Formats: sequence, structure tokens, C-alpha cells
Amino acid sequence: MAEAIVVARKRAGMKQQEIAKRAGLSVAHMSRIERAKVDPKSSTIKRIAKALGLEPSSLDRLAEDLIKTRIKAIGDKEYRVSGPRRSDEEIREEEDRFESFLDL
Repeated sequence: MAEAIVVARKRAGMKQQEIAKRAGLSVAHMSRIERAKVDPKSSTIKRIAKALGLEPSSLDRLAEDLIKTRIKAIGDKEYRVSGPRRSDEEIREEEDRFESFLDL
């Protein structure tokens, strides 16, 4: 996910500081996310996607595409990225279930 966030940010022509501010994150935390030093929560990914003007599923697809590109680059003809692609609705439902669990 980290690489997908960096690629999406650069495609949008935005600086890390701008995305951090729009997403309500510190620049230090945004930097850790982009360097894959921390695993962002789904709610954080949602905020980053919104700051980029994207849906969370767009970041999922970009991450999957980047993985496929890397696998192809190493010459593996047979690959499968685990797990099905999720729609934005499925991501929202998962977040709702997770947040309800945290409220217990």
C-alpha cells in the first residue's frame, strides 16, 4: 500500500506535507506510511484516498497493479495476488464492522 500511496500522490502532483494536512496526519506519520514503516489503519487509508481525490478501492487496485508489475519484472508468469478485489461498499462495511468492534 505504501508504494501505491506514493505513486498516487506523485501522479496528483502533490507533496507529502499537503496530503498529510488534508488527511489530518502529521508529516512524520505520513512519511512513515509512505516508507512502509507502519501499517495504516483502513480509516487512515480512507482519509489519504480522500485527500488524493480517490476512492479507497482505487488505492487497492493501484497497489495490486504495482505488485503484478513487480512480479512480471522478475519473470514469474504464474501469479495471483491473494484476496479478491473489494468494492468501496465492501471496504466501508468492513470499516463499520471494525469500528463497531472497537466501540465494545
